[in-house]
Amino acid sequence: MAIQKGHVELAREYLEHGRHQKLFRLLTDTTDYFRVEYNDIVAVEDTHYLITGYEREGRAGLEDPKYWVKRAIELDTGRRVIMKLSFYENFVSRIGNQEIIFFRSPQKEARVLRQARDNPHFMHGVSVRDSVGNLLRIVDRIPGPTLGGYLHKFSENHKTFFEENLPDVLRRLIKAYRAMGFLHSLREVHGDIRRDHIIVDSRDGLFKWIDFDYNYRHGESIFGIDLFEMGCLLTTVVARGFPALYDLVHKYPDIRDRLELDDMNILYKNRVANLKKIYPYIPDRLNLILLRFSAGAEIFYDTTEELVSDMEEALEDLS
Repeated sequence: MAIQKGHVELAREYLEHGRHQKLFRLLTDTTDYFRVEYNDIVAVEDTHYLITGYEREGRAGLEDPKYWVKRAIELDTGRRVIMKLSFYENFVSRIGNQEIIFFRSPQKEARVLRQARDNPHFMHGVSVRDSVGNLLRIVDRIPGPTLGGYLHKFSENHKTFFEENLPDVLRRLIKAYRAMGFLHSLREVHGDIRRDHIIVDSRDGLFKWIDFDYNYRHGESIFGIDLFEMGCLLTTVVARGFPALYDLVHKYPDIRDRLELDDMNILYKNRVANLKKIYPYIPDRLNLILLRFSAGAEIFYDTTEELVSDMEEALEDLS
């Protein structure tokens, strides 16, 4: 397939100011995602995309490059999109005394895009195949910060955040959790729920889920991992950040004397789940939800609906 002159002219128009490109490389096979570089034109199913860079993902204060996730411009429309190339990996993670196998599945993410195309709380896009059959996902960009970045904008002390901002944040998080319940009703999971996988859309304020390519081999509870991660995310939101013990000891020197092993998070042993021991103004109903995700928990959530119902009741104490 040759590059049409019109696409070359369009590509030059979209180049960053001061950059000049005499030749563009046309790619139809994206198997080697490292080879898909800045200023390449990728042609898939009669649509041409100019590659403008790659995405990064923040975790633990660091930004890791995601070379298989490209920033791109659809040349015929000028629409800026995310192009997710086929990338496969698997790893084993230990949760409690269980080993869980996680793996990336472009096919699963393509299913979710199709099934959730009308839900406003999910990223939207389509799946296409390149010339050799690799499954690509072309995803609309969502303007706005991640939920983690959004929480950082609140510079007030925790009590002020809790009283003035948390009720609105929880209302929107509840709507996003309801959307996750919709996904679960389709027998699908997210697979990697965390604060960087929700974008706070700057256009409408909705919390929108992104990145659905992770899956995991589950036992009796297909949604167990998602539910535990939703609990960890809720704890992070209420604490306005990771309630890590090594950070808390600097603010509260006596915190170790107040905490027991049962107060820690069931998944992350260095994070506190029993936030009421740090912030005594947290109402009981909200803290009881957080305790369902503590090392001392004896009762767990089986469905997203149960979790959302308790969150709605707890919200009454904040309004």
